Amino acid sequence: MDDYDYLSVTVQIRRGRGINDTFGWFGSAKVDLNSDMLLNYDKKDAVVEGSGLAENGEERKIQPLMTNGPIDVQTKKDLCPDSNLTPQQRQYILYTHNRLRSKIALGRQPNREGMMGSGKNIYFLRWDCALELIARERSQLCSAYSTGNTTNLSGSQLVRQFDTFLHGTNTTKHIDDAMRSWWTEYKRYGNTDMKNRYFSKRLYYGWANMAKGKTTRIGCSYSSCRRKENVVFTCVYNEKTLELLPKSVKYMIYSCRAQVEQQTIYEPGNSCNHDEDCSTFPHSKCLNDIGLCDAPERQEDVKTNSMCTQVKTSMTDSLRQSVLDQHNFYRSRLAKGLEFNGLTNATQNGGFGMMKMEYDCELEWYAQHWADECKFEHSNRWERPNQGQNLYMTSFTNVQASSLLQMAIEMWWKELEYYGMPADAMISDSVWTRMGSLVGHFTQMAWGSSFRLGCAIGNCAKMRVVVCHYSPALVATLKKEIVIPTRQR
Repeated sequence: MDDYDYLSVTVQIRRGRGINDTFGWFGSAKVDLNSDMLLNYDKKDAVVEGSGLAENGEERKIQPLMTNGPIDVQTKKDLCPDSNLTPQQRQYILYTHNRLRSKIALGRQPNREGMMGSGKNIYFLRWDCALELIARERSQLCSAYSTGNTTNLSGSQLVRQFDTFLHGTNTTKHIDDAMRSWWTEYKRYGNTDMKNRYFSKRLYYGWANMAKGKTTRIGCSYSSCRRKENVVFTCVYNEKTLELLPKSVKYMIYSCRAQVEQQTIYEPGNSCNHDEDCSTFPHSKCLNDIGLCDAPERQEDVKTNSMCTQVKTSMTDSLRQSVLDQHNFYRSRLAKGLEFNGLTNATQNGGFGMMKMEYDCELEWYAQHWADECKFEHSNRWERPNQGQNLYMTSFTNVQASSLLQMAIEMWWKELEYYGMPADAMISDSVWTRMGSLVGHFTQMAWGSSFRLGCAIGNCAKMRVVVCHYSPALVATLKKEIVIPTRQR
């Protein structure tokens, strides 16, 4: 038996054979289906559940999972313009993704053998109409493979094609079967890496994209093709970490980030209980009932440039504010003692005396001047007086600017977790000689005396470069100890 017991505001699943252990909820555990959590925030429309095939081969009847009244399946409330999905289908896609991501966060996701480890900083997915539009355009191409990148958004794509003669014409069944097939790809070889890094040889492209912890937005669509003989269902995600090569029979996968392989799918750790446990995006909230983090609603970049009008730059006011917020968010967490130190394998002690950063247009000018040189190397010190410099590069030239900046800053800061620093936060000359090349980006971001910041993007022929300048600069060549930040005494 593979059905759901419908209780008032909870669902209890009876453990059965097959897919219940992999695609269903938590066995016999009761799960709160508060509308602010799994059921797409405060929307009250019903959610369809379980339209696939039962084990006896008969098609299961589509059931409403939860409703506060009569269901109008034709309603267009909350739908994106020209959407070809019903409200129930859209909610079911969100519900399915978020409940499966919650299973990972809480450590209740089966692996090929045993269970997968729990995860931290796994985010709740929101629906994105811009991504749905891209999904609709791609599904109308009627390709069974990913149709490549978009110059507008940084999104990976999952695709499933159905033959209507073999698979019928039930749209919701196709949606359910597509998500089921993507998620269960982990069963081939399992997710066995202790750090949950991605390895293409494990052939779990679909699962890895659905499980990607820092993904926050999704959009899907569905199209009929070739006189309705075939249909295509596709989903596009805002996190473009794993991309399927077009027209490839094998699952050959690469990353748009600096690491082609071994990029983290989701961070190992405990699911969130408090807001401060969510450390990927500033102002995130913890949905502690389901262990997922909730990123703040994305603000549209209106391309205004009123902050630095004297600078010919790649930046906008929205990008400047985002860069500044992310730096101050990380520095605040470090000062409060909330960041993990990879060298000591413990939470780093907090500190005092760390200054709040402010954005500086002069530093942006210096950063843009060097970014336009399209050289992935540091400029001479005399070219940036009393300024520290961080660099990041990707060979993918069509990554959205906001995603590129966010990734660069995150990668720099992650050096504390990956490599760490001494527990007393003192970086002597000998420590710098040994570790400077590993933690140099982090130490510049965390340098307590730095309080001015300016960043820029270089749009080059074969790469994109992020350059951030800091002032006062971190001085790492003096024969004395420096503090990042001043440690508590």
